[in-house]
This record gives sequence, C-alpha cells and structure tokens, in this order.
Amino acid sequence: MTRFLRMSSVLAAAVVPAVLAAQTPVRLAVRATVGDAPFACGRSYAGIGKASSTIQATEFKFFVHDVQLTTRDGRAVPVTLTQDGLWQNGSVALLDFEDGTGACSNGNADLHDAIEGTVPAGDYTGVRFTLGVPFDRNHLDLTAQPSPLSLTRMFWAWNSGYKFLRLDLKPEGAQNWVVHLGSTECTPTGSATTVPTACRWANRATVSLDGFNPLQDAIRFDVAALLQGADVSTNQPKTAAGCMSGQGDGDCAAVFDALGLPFGAAKGGTQRVFGVARGALAAPDGTGR
Repeated sequence: MTRFLRMSSVLAAAVVPAVLAAQTPVRLAVRATVGDAPFACGRSYAGIGKASSTIQATEFKFFVHDVQLTTRDGRAVPVTLTQDGLWQNGSVALLDFEDGTGACSNGNADLHDAIEGTVPAGDYTGVRFTLGVPFDRNHLDLTAQPSPLSLTRMFWAWNSGYKFLRLDLKPEGAQNWVVHLGSTECTPTGSATTVPTACRWANRATVSLDGFNPLQDAIRFDVAALLQGADVSTNQPKTAAGCMSGQGDGDCAAVFDALGLPFGAAKGGTQRVFGVARGALAAPDGTGR
C-alpha cells in the first residue's frame, strides 16, 4: 500500500494530512490512558476524581459506530468497517482494553485497540464517530446477534439495549464503582423484552476530533478525564454502584458532563474524554502527547 504525506510550509504548526490512495485500508488506533499513563489492568492510578482516589480497573470496553474521516475542507467520509466476525459487524465496532490480568481476572486476554476499515482517496485531517450502538441495532434479541453484539457482558435487556461503555473500578478503601453508559427511559416499557420505539435519553456521545492524522496519531480515551468531576470513593444512597445512566443518580452528573451528554437540566456540551494522541504510533508507550 502506497502512502503519501504532504506538509504545507505555510501551516507548519498544523497537522500533516494523510493523503490515501483509492479504497485504502485504514487502521484507526485507539489508546486508553489514565491521565498521562497508559491504561492497564492490575495497575493502580492515584489522584482520580474529586476525592483524589486510587483506583484499579476490572473491566473496560466500549462500542462505536458511524466512523468517519474528515477532510481539510470539512467533508465527512464514512469508513467502511472490516467485517471481521469478532470485533466489528455492520457499522459497529467494539474496543476492548481489558486483558484478563490482575484485577481484570474475570475477563479474557483478547484485546481490540483499533478501528479497521477502508476509505476512498482523500486528504484527511480529522475523525468523527459516535460512542454507542445505533438505535436500530440496540434493541434486538441478543441471542440472535453476531459478534460483537452477542457479548452478554455488554447487554442489559431488549428494552434498554446495550451498555455502550462499561468501565468497572475498584477504588482503594471503597466499594466498587462503575460507569455503565446506555439508553434509558425507553418506551414502551411493558417488560425487559419489549422492543421500544424511542428512548427519552439516548445517551450516545458524538465525538469530532480535528488535527488527526490516521497514519501518525491515535484516538485517545482518558479515564481520568471521564472521572474528573466524580467522587468514586462514595456512592449516592439507594442508587446503583457508581453511574448506570439513571437520571435520578447524581453520580452520573459529572460523567455525563465529561462526555458532553445532557443530564437533568444540563443540556450537555463539548466532550473532553476523547482526544488526539499526536505521534502515538511512533511513541514508545503508544500514548503520544
């Protein structure tokens, strides 16, 4: 595969675009970090959230869909995902950073830290995607779905659908604290197997990152940024552990704010969890800067 990079002398400080041949395979690397440190099962991270807690993770996965690369002139070009029969199916991809070691011993060793597909020829300087599973695939019979939508650990019930993001934590000296992001207040309800026609709170975060070169950079998910305003050492009484997306659970307020999602009277804004790890593909630890 021939790859070309073009640098503008006028825009020396700007990102170098990636000029790709027609229908070129593309691999969009995704790096999980906790602040400046790479994410790893079994590793402890201090200074997390409002209470500066020390945490270990026991689970970390999330779905994305509607993946696009953007050009310098603002066009959004869909990435046709590779149908690998395991991590990617249709327009949905699962990213998995839990490797079955340390505190993640209930998991497995398989990891998936890239979105793979093809794109037409283009001069690409950005990436867009949506965190979550699209509505038309979110409320189907789990037992009839192909991988990765067959993963039971990422599913609630037909009515509520999938956990778009699952991050399970063990804070030091405190009870388990989790972030399970998914759609809520889906109607009609009736039962767990009632297929809804709408969900009041969709809870799908749209991410748009400029200054992204798919040949050099990685998409970064910063766990510390997700939890920056949350207190993972405590839990709101009479609610699920951590945040399970309920509008009555105050532990979700800071998490939703970080993802740019509306919560209660807050309308939502710009997400600050995902970013560009520039030069990550060449950096020794893979995190970039």
